[in-house]
Amino acid sequence: MVPVEQRPALLVPRSAVHQRAGITGVFVQDSSGNAQFRMVTLGERRGDQQMVLSGLFPGDRLVVTAQGELANGVALQVEGK
Repeated sequence: MVPVEQRPALLVPRSAVHQRAGITGVFVQDSSGNAQFRMVTLGERRGDQQMVLSGLFPGDRLVVTAQGELANGVALQVEGK
Protein backbone atom coordinates (compact mmCIF):
# COMPACT_ATOMS: atom_id res chain seq x y z
CA MET A 1 0.00 0.00 0.00
CA VAL A 2 1.23 3.47 -0.86
CA PRO A 3 -0.13 6.42 1.13
CA VAL A 4 -1.88 8.80 -1.24
CA GLU A 5 -2.72 11.59 1.14
CA GLN A 6 -2.02 12.57 4.72
CA ARG A 7 -4.29 14.94 6.61
CA PRO A 8 -4.17 16.09 10.20
CA ALA A 9 -6.96 14.56 12.26
CA LEU A 10 -8.14 14.19 15.82
CA LEU A 11 -9.38 11.06 17.53
CA VAL A 12 -12.45 11.55 19.72
CA PRO A 13 -14.56 9.05 21.65
CA ARG A 14 -17.47 7.66 19.62
CA SER A 15 -19.75 8.79 22.47
CA ALA A 16 -19.03 12.40 21.47
CA VAL A 17 -20.37 11.97 17.91
CA HIS A 18 -24.08 12.70 17.32
CA GLN A 19 -26.56 12.79 14.46
CA ARG A 20 -28.95 15.75 14.33
CA ALA A 21 -31.38 16.07 11.40
CA GLY A 22 -29.07 13.94 9.26
CA ILE A 23 -25.98 16.00 10.13
CA THR A 24 -23.00 14.43 11.85
CA GLY A 25 -21.45 16.55 14.54
CA VAL A 26 -20.19 16.97 18.05
CA PHE A 27 -21.08 19.32 20.88
CA VAL A 28 -18.48 21.79 22.06
CA GLN A 29 -18.60 24.27 24.92
CA ASP A 30 -18.96 27.85 23.66
CA SER A 31 -17.46 30.92 25.33
CA SER A 32 -20.59 31.30 27.50
CA GLY A 33 -20.30 27.75 28.85
CA ASN A 34 -23.22 26.45 26.75
CA ALA A 35 -23.41 23.50 24.37
CA GLN A 36 -23.03 24.25 20.67
CA PHE A 37 -23.53 21.61 17.96
CA ARG A 38 -20.71 21.63 15.43
CA MET A 39 -20.81 19.79 12.11
CA VAL A 40 -17.73 17.62 11.54
CA THR A 41 -16.28 15.46 8.80
CA LEU A 42 -15.42 11.98 10.00
CA GLY A 43 -12.66 9.66 8.90
CA GLU A 44 -12.06 6.08 9.87
CA ARG A 45 -13.12 4.46 13.11
CA ARG A 46 -10.43 3.04 15.37
CA GLY A 47 -11.97 0.90 18.08
CA ASP A 48 -14.05 3.14 20.31
CA GLN A 49 -12.44 6.25 18.80
CA GLN A 50 -13.58 8.19 15.72
CA MET A 51 -11.27 10.21 13.51
CA VAL A 52 -12.44 13.81 12.95
CA LEU A 53 -10.94 15.30 9.79
CA SER A 54 -12.52 18.77 9.99
CA GLY A 55 -14.85 20.90 12.07
CA LEU A 56 -12.86 21.09 15.33
CA PHE A 57 -10.33 23.77 16.12
CA PRO A 58 -7.47 24.17 18.63
CA GLY A 59 -8.86 25.10 22.02
CA ASP A 60 -12.33 23.61 21.42
CA ARG A 61 -13.73 21.91 24.53
CA LEU A 62 -15.49 18.75 23.39
CA VAL A 63 -18.50 17.37 25.25
CA VAL A 64 -17.76 13.66 25.61
CA THR A 65 -20.67 12.57 27.81
CA ALA A 66 -23.70 14.31 29.24
CA GLN A 67 -26.51 13.62 31.64
CA GLY A 68 -29.73 14.30 29.80
CA GLU A 69 -30.34 15.54 26.27
CA LEU A 70 -27.85 17.88 24.64
CA ALA A 71 -29.06 20.79 22.52
CA ASN A 72 -27.72 24.16 21.42
CA GLY A 73 -27.70 26.62 24.28
CA VAL A 74 -27.91 24.07 27.11
CA ALA A 75 -25.73 25.24 30.03
CA LEU A 76 -22.86 22.86 30.68
CA GLN A 77 -21.32 21.96 34.00
CA VAL A 78 -17.81 20.59 33.58
CA GLU A 79 -16.78 17.65 35.76
CA GLY A 80 -13.15 16.59 36.02
CA LYS A 81 -10.49 17.34 33.44
